[in-house]
Amino acid sequence: MDNVISLREYMLKKDLELAKSKLAEARYLISMGHGEVVPHAKSLEEMIERIEAELLRMLEEGIL
Repeated sequence: MDNVISLREYMLKKDLELAKSKLAEARYLISMGHGEVVPHAKSLEEMIERIEAELLRMLEEGIL
């Protein structure tokens, strides 16, 4: 069953896609001159890095 994934992996991937989508929106707003969104964009970038690191850790440890 190659397509069976853990609930944790599913949730992380779902969160990753949502964070990437929100980051794209934030970057658009920044490009339109809304500088107040910069801290939000930075926190989204950090969140994306943490999720990717967790997925990589799970892969390396054979959890995935």
